[in-house]
Amino acid sequence: MSTPTLNVSFLSDDWRGVALSNFCLCPFVLDDVLLASVEGFIQGIKFAPGHPARERAFISSAWDAKACGKGPASSTSTGARSPSPLARARTTIWSSAPCVPVSPSTRASARC
Repeated sequence: MSTPTLNVSFLSDDWRGVALSNFCLCPFVLDDVLLASVEGFIQGIKFAPGHPARERAFISSAWDAKACGKGPASSTSTGARSPSPLARARTTIWSSAPCVPVSPSTRASARC
């Protein structure tokens, strides 16, 4: 007997896959901060507290939230948007504490 596969994607044909996606508009509260989606949270913590892009990301979902994490619309030599200073440094901030990204080699020592 085969196990059914669930496509977890914002574009899934199955509502359960959409609901489990980071892009889903599923508001939640973390440390008394209302966040519109997991994706908005992920993109917003790339910016320092008080930064307009952080606040915009926190109230966004789906592609709007993803776009917030790309930083200001300043052009680069390739025409791409430049990332935020924190995104370039691969650091995130929550509750004034910098968080180092977790990779397989740093997982045991990563902490916020």
